[in-house]
Amino acid sequence: MKMKNSLFLVFAILLILFFISQKPFFYAINYYDKNGIYKQEIKLAFKKINFDKINSEIYTVKVENNQVNIYKNYDLILKVDDKVFKLKTNFSESVKDVLGRIGIDKSKDFIILSSRNRRVRLSRGVSSFLLSGCKFYTLRNFTFIFNRKTYKASYYGFYSDKELKRVVMNKLWPELKKLGINSIKSMEFIDLEEGFIPVSNNLVYKNFGVNIGFIKRYEVEVPYETKVVYTMALKQGQKRIIRKGRNGRILKNYVVHIDFDGEKTSELLNTKILENRVDEVIEVGMAPLYQLDGRSYYIMESTGYTAGVGGVGYYTCTGNRVRRGIVAVDPTVIPFGTKIYVEGYGHAIALDKGSAIKGFKIDLYFETYDEAIMWGRRKVKVYLLK
Repeated sequence: MKMKNSLFLVFAILLILFFISQKPFFYAINYYDKNGIYKQEIKLAFKKINFDKINSEIYTVKVENNQVNIYKNYDLILKVDDKVFKLKTNFSESVKDVLGRIGIDKSKDFIILSSRNRRVRLSRGVSSFLLSGCKFYTLRNFTFIFNRKTYKASYYGFYSDKELKRVVMNKLWPELKKLGINSIKSMEFIDLEEGFIPVSNNLVYKNFGVNIGFIKRYEVEVPYETKVVYTMALKQGQKRIIRKGRNGRILKNYVVHIDFDGEKTSELLNTKILENRVDEVIEVGMAPLYQLDGRSYYIMESTGYTAGVGGVGYYTCTGNRVRRGIVAVDPTVIPFGTKIYVEGYGHAIALDKGSAIKGFKIDLYFETYDEAIMWGRRKVKVYLLK
């Protein structure tokens, strides 16, 4: 029994001496399984193992903190914008490392990826394994022109038309504020090379123009009108305000377009009444001022006219052929058919009217144009005959 114990002790000592002479150590194999779960297997190794001979297509060897770590490689298909990259990598490589190997390493702190219709932002220091199955987008730079000014901006390739317009809007906002534009109605992108309206996502690395439409509102004052009512209750020349006038207000909405080349057009969209106008009403006396030998008369402003000149026809509005003695009056003052006597002209009858003959005005017919010109414009007494 003692012999067996002695042999076991000698064997153990020899085994210990063997391990010490071979300088054994442990190393780790790090990898992701098929479900994407990180795993680590600890292995025993001896000094004589040459890690340089490990197949680099399958494994990557790194010495970290005096420990040997073996990382299992995997195939990564990385989609960047419209390009596809195929490369070998392992989970210990960061996103920044991978980007550097494909030549798109930039100084941005974050990158944008799209995965399963979701957008995520990943730090460049995270493991490259998280890129598997994702589409990666870099910032795209572009320039655009609005109102003859050039602007620079950036956007990601997955941006929708609406998001790209938001980028443009943010750049234009200070300029729009200067122009008094608070909100826009429409925005168009114009391809400056092809001369048409393109789809937004096809504008990669291209210059384009921006046309903007917006609503411009103007408040306009509407002056009131004065309406005259003649009354026999007042003498000629006397006036009395029946109702005071008040100006109205309307709002005019215009659709205004400013193109990339600075051309500006506007079109009235609609109007809205803010306050109705109130017309002023004035009573004007038409009772004759004077009596002479029992006959009433007016003081009126007279002019002369003749047929065939200035669009004057040969018949009156009452159907009578024009001749000397026929005069045009305002029928609200002197009714048609009234016989009158005009100082310096003679007897006449009111059978016509004119667009300019309002109130205490009278237009006297003459047979020739020279006579009408000779008469001119003068104040006369107009007697009302019975």
